Amino acid sequence: MTLVSLRVISKIPDTPTESVTESTTQTPSSDPLASMIQPVQGAVGDEFDAKYVELLFVHNAISTAMANLVKDSQDKEIREFADYIIRSNVASNEKLLTWSKDLKASTSPPKQTDVDTIVANLTSNSGEERDHQFVLDIIDHLAGSTTLSKYAISNSDNSEIKNFANQLITDESTQAETFQKWARTVSFDSDDRQTFNHDKHDNY
Repeated sequence: MTLVSLRVISKIPDTPTESVTESTTQTPSSDPLASMIQPVQGAVGDEFDAKYVELLFVHNAISTAMANLVKDSQDKEIREFADYIIRSNVASNEKLLTWSKDLKASTSPPKQTDVDTIVANLTSNSGEERDHQFVLDIIDHLAGSTTLSKYAISNSDNSEIKNFANQLITDESTQAETFQKWARTVSFDSDDRQTFNHDKHDNY
């Protein structure tokens, strides 16, 4: 798994093919969400559904790991953010596990060493620095799962998965706006920080 330089995602794409807006140019010109959507491009029906379930299950495991690192934050809002992420992932995983049985999709969690690499920006910080890093990382993370779910609406033939994806888009877009509002409120400079890129965890 190749690690790359990182950039901040400042806009969740409105459609699967819309490019994201980037606030820095520290990485190659490739779309930072490319590794997230590449496995599902061209897939339809059950093939798509299996890949969607597998990718989202890993995605949830990673965001849960992030949230666990800040659930004891001194900032009440950060604790609430973390709690929301954890609870949402538990509910999401229940549905993913049900679908995985019919689809024969893997729901194996990512290796702990890979998770440790992905959350390194968080574990290397503490206090407010960690809180700020968490918000940046989770905004980027939500952009990935939202984009992936937009493909589910167009590529899946399963009405339950389509409805699930549509609700996920609504919920996570709203949550991303909440995180972005918090970031503006505390006025930290996002350009001086790094978020993880999906290239780091979507190709297990």
